[in-house]
Amino acid sequence: MKIINVMKKLLLLILVACSAVGVHAQRIMDLPATALPMSTDLLVIDQTDATRSITLTSFFGGVPVTINGVWNINAALDVTAARNIIVDDTLFFADDSIYMVDNVDTLKLVVDDAVTLALTPTVAAVTGSVTVSGALTALGIITGLTQVTLDDASTVVLTAADCDNAVRFNNDADAIDYTLPGAAAGLVIMFYDIGGGVITIDPVDGTDTIYLNGTSVGAGDAIDSQAQVGDFICLMAIDDTRWVTVGRSGVWVDGGTD
Repeated sequence: MKIINVMKKLLLLILVACSAVGVHAQRIMDLPATALPMSTDLLVIDQTDATRSITLTSFFGGVPVTINGVWNINAALDVTAARNIIVDDTLFFADDSIYMVDNVDTLKLVVDDAVTLALTPTVAAVTGSVTVSGALTALGIITGLTQVTLDDASTVVLTAADCDNAVRFNNDADAIDYTLPGAAAGLVIMFYDIGGGVITIDPVDGTDTIYLNGTSVGAGDAIDSQAQVGDFICLMAIDDTRWVTVGRSGVWVDGGTD
Protein backbone atom coordinates (compact mmCIF):
# COMPACT_ATOMS: atom_id res chain seq x y z
CA MET A 1 0.00 0.00 0.00
CA LYS A 2 2.81 2.38 0.85
CA ILE A 3 4.45 1.66 -2.52
CA ILE A 4 1.18 2.41 -4.34
CA ASN A 5 0.82 5.75 -2.48
CA VAL A 6 4.40 6.71 -3.35
CA MET A 7 3.80 5.89 -7.03
CA LYS A 8 0.60 7.94 -7.00
CA LYS A 9 2.46 10.92 -5.55
CA LEU A 10 5.27 10.53 -8.10
CA LEU A 11 2.76 10.41 -10.97
CA LEU A 12 1.06 13.51 -9.60
CA LEU A 13 4.38 15.37 -9.49
CA ILE A 14 5.14 14.38 -13.11
CA LEU A 15 1.71 15.64 -14.22
CA VAL A 16 2.21 18.94 -12.40
CA ALA A 17 5.67 19.42 -13.92
CA CYS A 18 4.41 18.72 -17.45
CA SER A 19 1.54 21.12 -16.94
CA ALA A 20 3.95 23.81 -15.77
CA VAL A 21 6.09 23.33 -18.86
CA GLY A 22 3.04 23.61 -21.07
CA VAL A 23 1.88 26.77 -19.34
CA HIS A 24 5.38 28.28 -19.52
CA ALA A 25 5.60 27.57 -23.24
CA GLN A 26 2.18 29.04 -23.77
CA ARG A 27 3.14 32.23 -21.95
CA ILE A 28 6.29 32.59 -24.05
CA MET A 29 4.40 32.08 -27.30
CA ASP A 30 1.50 34.36 -26.40
CA LEU A 31 2.97 37.25 -24.48
CA PRO A 32 0.34 39.95 -24.04
CA ALA A 33 0.74 43.27 -25.84
CA THR A 34 1.26 45.22 -22.66
CA ALA A 35 3.85 46.32 -20.13
CA LEU A 36 4.59 43.77 -17.43
CA PRO A 37 6.00 45.40 -14.28
CA MET A 38 8.39 43.31 -12.24
CA SER A 39 9.29 45.42 -9.24
CA THR A 40 11.66 48.01 -10.76
CA ASP A 41 12.01 45.91 -13.93
CA LEU A 42 9.85 46.33 -16.99
CA LEU A 43 9.08 44.04 -19.91
CA VAL A 44 7.16 45.72 -22.72
CA ILE A 45 5.61 43.67 -25.52
CA ASP A 46 4.48 45.69 -28.53
CA GLN A 47 2.62 43.59 -31.13
CA THR A 48 1.85 46.46 -33.51
CA ASP A 49 3.20 45.54 -36.97
CA ALA A 50 4.97 48.85 -37.54
CA THR A 51 6.64 48.93 -34.14
CA ARG A 52 6.66 45.29 -33.03
CA SER A 53 9.29 44.87 -30.35
CA ILE A 54 10.25 43.54 -26.94
CA THR A 55 11.73 46.13 -24.58
CA LEU A 56 13.62 45.22 -21.41
CA THR A 57 14.25 47.95 -18.86
CA SER A 58 16.40 47.24 -15.79
CA PHE A 59 15.49 43.62 -16.31
CA PHE A 60 16.16 41.41 -13.28
CA GLY A 61 17.87 44.27 -11.47
CA GLY A 62 20.57 44.79 -14.06
CA VAL A 63 21.45 41.14 -14.61
CA PRO A 64 22.41 40.82 -18.29
CA VAL A 65 20.27 38.86 -20.72
CA THR A 66 22.45 36.20 -22.38
CA ILE A 67 21.71 34.58 -25.72
CA ASN A 68 23.51 31.37 -26.60
CA GLY A 69 26.30 32.01 -29.10
CA VAL A 70 24.81 29.64 -31.67
CA TRP A 71 21.70 31.80 -31.97
CA ASN A 72 21.30 35.03 -33.93
CA ILE A 73 19.56 38.32 -33.36
CA ASN A 74 18.18 39.71 -36.62
CA ALA A 75 17.08 43.35 -36.85
CA ALA A 76 15.38 44.59 -40.02
CA LEU A 77 15.99 48.22 -39.07
CA ASP A 78 18.24 49.65 -36.36
CA VAL A 79 19.79 48.37 -33.17
CA THR A 80 20.24 51.24 -30.71
CA ALA A 81 22.01 51.05 -27.38
CA ALA A 82 21.76 53.84 -24.83
CA ARG A 83 25.17 52.84 -23.45
CA ASN A 84 27.45 50.13 -24.86
CA ILE A 85 27.31 47.17 -27.19
CA ILE A 86 30.06 44.80 -26.10
CA VAL A 87 31.35 42.20 -28.52
CA ASP A 88 33.73 39.63 -27.10
CA ASP A 89 35.20 38.50 -30.41
CA THR A 90 34.15 39.75 -33.85
CA LEU A 91 31.44 42.13 -35.04
CA PHE A 92 30.20 41.50 -38.59
CA PHE A 93 28.29 43.72 -41.01
CA ALA A 94 26.84 43.37 -44.49
CA ASP A 95 27.10 39.66 -45.20
CA ASP A 96 30.53 39.35 -43.56
CA SER A 97 32.07 41.89 -45.95
CA ILE A 98 33.12 44.29 -43.18
CA TYR A 99 34.06 43.28 -39.67
CA MET A 100 35.89 44.71 -36.70
CA VAL A 101 38.21 42.68 -34.51
CA ASP A 102 39.56 43.54 -31.08
CA ASN A 103 43.21 42.45 -31.15
CA VAL A 104 45.05 43.24 -27.91
CA ASP A 105 43.32 46.61 -27.48
CA THR A 106 43.79 47.45 -31.18
CA LEU A 107 40.67 47.96 -33.27
CA LYS A 108 41.06 46.64 -36.80
CA LEU A 109 38.58 47.43 -39.57
CA VAL A 110 38.81 44.75 -42.24
CA VAL A 111 37.12 44.89 -45.64
CA ASP A 112 36.70 41.63 -47.57
CA ASP A 113 36.22 41.57 -51.33
CA ALA A 114 36.11 45.36 -51.55
CA VAL A 115 38.30 47.82 -53.40
CA THR A 116 37.14 51.05 -51.81
CA LEU A 117 36.42 51.86 -48.18
CA ALA A 118 34.33 55.04 -47.87
CA LEU A 119 34.37 56.91 -44.58
CA THR A 120 31.77 59.44 -43.46
CA PRO A 121 32.16 62.28 -42.57
CA THR A 122 34.62 63.26 -45.28
CA VAL A 123 36.84 65.05 -42.75
CA ALA A 124 38.46 62.73 -40.22
CA ALA A 125 40.48 64.02 -37.28
CA VAL A 126 43.25 61.75 -35.99
CA THR A 127 45.24 62.47 -32.85
CA GLY A 128 48.64 60.82 -32.91
CA SER A 129 50.51 59.05 -35.69
CA VAL A 130 49.08 57.15 -38.64
CA THR A 131 51.16 54.50 -40.39
CA VAL A 132 50.26 53.17 -43.82
CA SER A 133 52.18 50.05 -44.82
CA GLY A 134 51.15 50.25 -48.47
CA ALA A 135 50.46 53.07 -50.89
CA LEU A 136 48.23 55.99 -49.92
CA THR A 137 46.39 57.70 -52.76
CA ALA A 138 44.76 61.09 -52.20
CA LEU A 139 42.43 62.66 -54.76
CA GLY A 140 42.35 65.96 -52.90
CA ILE A 141 45.01 68.09 -51.22
CA ILE A 142 47.28 66.72 -48.51
CA THR A 143 48.40 69.39 -46.07
CA GLY A 144 50.82 69.18 -43.20
CA LEU A 145 53.78 70.75 -41.45
CA THR A 146 57.48 70.22 -42.20
CA GLN A 147 59.63 68.92 -39.35
CA VAL A 148 61.90 71.75 -38.16
CA THR A 149 64.87 71.13 -35.85
CA LEU A 150 67.36 73.68 -34.54
CA ASP A 151 70.70 71.94 -33.91
CA ASP A 152 73.72 73.05 -31.90
CA ALA A 153 75.35 69.69 -31.12
CA SER A 154 78.66 68.85 -32.82
CA THR A 155 77.35 65.54 -34.21
CA VAL A 156 73.83 64.46 -35.14
CA VAL A 157 72.93 60.92 -36.24
CA LEU A 158 69.67 60.94 -38.19
CA THR A 159 67.05 58.21 -38.46
CA ALA A 160 64.72 57.57 -41.38
CA ALA A 161 61.92 59.29 -39.42
CA ASP A 162 64.16 62.37 -39.10
CA CYS A 163 64.34 62.55 -42.91
CA ASP A 164 60.61 62.44 -43.54
CA ASN A 165 60.06 65.91 -45.05
CA ALA A 166 62.37 67.65 -42.59
CA VAL A 167 64.67 70.67 -42.29
CA ARG A 168 67.71 70.75 -39.97
CA PHE A 169 69.20 74.13 -39.04
CA ASN A 170 72.78 74.67 -37.90
CA ASN A 171 71.65 77.14 -35.27
CA ASP A 172 75.06 78.43 -34.12
CA ALA A 173 78.51 79.22 -35.52
CA ASP A 174 79.94 75.81 -34.61
CA ALA A 175 80.43 73.02 -37.13
CA ILE A 176 77.90 70.16 -37.19
CA ASP A 177 78.55 66.72 -38.61
CA TYR A 178 75.32 65.02 -39.70
CA THR A 179 75.10 61.30 -40.50
CA LEU A 180 72.33 60.26 -42.85
CA PRO A 181 70.30 57.08 -42.31
CA GLY A 182 70.42 54.28 -44.85
CA ALA A 183 68.99 55.53 -48.13
CA ALA A 184 65.37 54.59 -48.88
CA ALA A 185 63.43 55.95 -51.83
CA GLY A 186 61.32 58.95 -50.82
CA LEU A 187 63.29 60.23 -47.84
CA VAL A 188 63.76 64.01 -48.12
CA ILE A 189 65.79 66.31 -45.88
CA MET A 190 67.17 69.84 -46.15
CA PHE A 191 70.13 71.31 -44.24
CA TYR A 192 70.33 75.09 -43.68
CA ASP A 193 73.11 77.21 -42.19
CA ILE A 194 71.57 80.00 -40.11
CA GLY A 195 74.51 80.42 -37.70
CA GLY A 196 77.60 80.44 -39.92
CA GLY A 197 79.08 77.02 -39.07
CA VAL A 198 80.34 74.31 -41.41
CA ILE A 199 77.78 71.60 -42.19
CA THR A 200 79.15 68.15 -42.99
CA ILE A 201 76.80 65.46 -44.28
CA ASP A 202 78.00 61.84 -44.14
CA PRO A 203 76.32 58.80 -45.71
CA VAL A 204 75.54 56.00 -43.28
CA ASP A 205 78.28 53.70 -44.64
CA GLY A 206 80.66 53.05 -47.50
CA THR A 207 77.96 51.86 -49.90
CA ASP A 208 75.57 54.84 -49.86
CA THR A 209 76.49 57.67 -52.23
CA ILE A 210 75.67 61.38 -52.33
CA TYR A 211 75.21 62.92 -55.78
CA LEU A 212 76.19 66.60 -55.66
CA ASN A 213 74.68 68.56 -58.55
CA GLY A 214 74.05 65.28 -60.36
CA THR A 215 77.56 63.89 -59.95
CA SER A 216 78.62 61.23 -57.45
CA VAL A 217 81.21 62.38 -54.92
CA GLY A 218 82.13 58.74 -54.36
CA ALA A 219 80.62 55.91 -52.34
CA GLY A 220 80.88 56.71 -48.64
CA ASP A 221 82.11 60.31 -49.20
CA ALA A 222 80.67 63.23 -47.25
CA ILE A 223 79.87 66.74 -48.51
CA ASP A 224 80.76 70.00 -46.76
CA SER A 225 79.39 73.53 -46.79
CA GLN A 226 81.65 76.63 -46.55
CA ALA A 227 80.20 78.01 -43.29
CA GLN A 228 78.28 80.79 -44.96
CA VAL A 229 74.99 81.94 -43.48
CA GLY A 230 72.22 81.10 -45.93
CA ASP A 231 73.88 77.99 -47.37
CA PHE A 232 71.44 75.13 -47.76
CA ILE A 233 71.13 71.83 -49.56
CA CYS A 234 68.18 69.51 -50.06
CA LEU A 235 68.78 65.78 -50.52
CA MET A 236 66.35 63.10 -51.67
CA ALA A 237 66.96 59.35 -51.56
CA ILE A 238 65.94 57.79 -54.88
CA ASP A 239 66.70 54.16 -54.00
CA ASP A 240 68.48 52.19 -51.29
CA THR A 241 71.98 53.58 -52.01
CA ARG A 242 71.70 57.05 -53.61
CA TRP A 243 71.06 60.52 -52.16
CA VAL A 244 70.58 63.14 -54.87
CA THR A 245 70.78 66.94 -54.61
CA VAL A 246 67.42 68.48 -55.59
CA GLY A 247 68.29 72.03 -54.56
CA ARG A 248 71.11 74.00 -52.97
CA SER A 249 72.57 77.43 -52.31
CA GLY A 250 76.23 78.29 -51.73
CA VAL A 251 79.32 76.18 -52.34
CA TRP A 252 79.25 72.51 -51.34
CA VAL A 253 82.25 70.25 -51.91
CA ASP A 254 83.31 66.63 -51.63
CA GLY A 255 84.34 66.14 -48.00
CA GLY A 256 85.93 62.73 -48.50
CA THR A 257 85.60 59.89 -45.99
CA ASP A 258 86.24 60.01 -42.27
